Amino acid sequence: MVLYIDTTQPNHLMIGIADAKGWQVCRRWRETSFRAERLLPTIEKIISQRVAKRGLQGIVVVKGPASFTAARSGVVVANALSVALGVPAVGVRRVAQDSAEKLLANGLKLLTKTTNSKIIKPIYQAPVSITLSA
Repeated sequence: MVLYIDTTQPNHLMIGIADAKGWQVCRRWRETSFRAERLLPTIEKIISQRVAKRGLQGIVVVKGPASFTAARSGVVVANALSVALGVPAVGVRRVAQDSAEKLLANGLKLLTKTTNSKIIKPIYQAPVSITLSA
């Protein structure tokens, strides 16, 4: 079983559990704010309901392109869960209007080729501009 995370779509989040046969469970919901606050509780609920007996074998995260917060929130969670759970994680890049099924298939292919995760880096849709105030 693989955890799928997509926080890159404007106003939507998608979390799923899948295997080579396809989606076992998939949650997609409208979210305009507080995406990070709702992401982990949703992942925890889905994993505890669907994965406990079989074990999680990997994580697929859509890494962008997206806004700074949208791309970063999913990638950070995927990287942290990968380390905490000891499972590999891979990032897939959305091209045009790729479907979740296509992104998942790309991620599953990448997971079969990897044994160790590298830190996944988000892809931002514009240059990052962070200003610090004194």
